[in-house]
Amino acid sequence: MSRMNQLWMATVVMWLIAVGLTCWNVSTIEAVALARDQNERLRKEMMFHRQYISKLESVRQTADTFFLPVDSLKLGFLGVQSELQSLAAVFGLENFKITRQMGQATPEQLPLTVAFKGTLEGVMQFLFSLREYPYLPIDHTRIKLSMERGAEVTIDLALQFRLNPVEGFASPPLQTTRYLLPSEGSPS
Repeated sequence: MSRMNQLWMATVVMWLIAVGLTCWNVSTIEAVALARDQNERLRKEMMFHRQYISKLESVRQTADTFFLPVDSLKLGFLGVQSELQSLAAVFGLENFKITRQMGQATPEQLPLTVAFKGTLEGVMQFLFSLREYPYLPIDHTRIKLSMERGAEVTIDLALQFRLNPVEGFASPPLQTTRYLLPSEGSPS
């Protein structure tokens, strides 16, 4: 190999090393800058938490009141059903019926429809008493008044719940696939 070719080879190798080191340097600078940004963000978040820990805890506790802690959805529904039936009995409401819409349920919410009849005073007391159950927000209320029958009421509620974690077990899914029984025929 001639002396000129050797010099060109040495120049190319030097440029390749320079370009490689430049790329490595840029990536290292970006990684350090990203780490600094993350560190600064975490530091600010920790300062915020230290400064507002009492307020954050109070907000968390308030937010927890909007969800009923239950061991299972069925037990939670039965408990709410029992409470509402007792409340209806206190205010003299009749034909009290609760239905649930499982098809519209979400992992933290079960839509309910409550229907009953009673005097206007009893109905209003019942509706005012629902404020004591923040985990049962009212979506829609329909009231039909008549002089001889009193008030006929239908309320759409949403039971907001959180499943209590069972140690060692994953939470079960809210909805499962429904398979047809042989007596129900085949799907079309």
